[in-house]
Amino acid sequence: MQDFSKISGTTPDIIGECITYTNGQKEIIIDEEYWNAPEIGDGDREELIFHELGHCQLGLVHVNTLLPNGMPTTIMNAQHFSGTWYELNRNYYLTVLFE
Repeated sequence: MQDFSKISGTTPDIIGECITYTNGQKEIIIDEEYWNAPEIGDGDREELIFHELGHCQLGLVHVNTLLPNGMPTTIMNAQHFSGTWYELNRNYYLTVLFE
């Protein structure tokens, strides 16, 4: 799992971040190396974008609770989990995101 919880600019563990500028403008920054890695699939990319949009557009914070099977209850978890798991459970995760 990749960790979303650290501050950007100083650690290679950041793969995406929502930045809010002093003028209120927001920008999502994605690690290009992660995004283009051959082992990263569309599910991984979509999960990452929705996670960052959750911060930038919905004002959500990290929620690090887990389901009984050990997987995150929401894509707003600080840990980036399997894109395959996300794809298999996409409807659930998007429903939770927009509740």
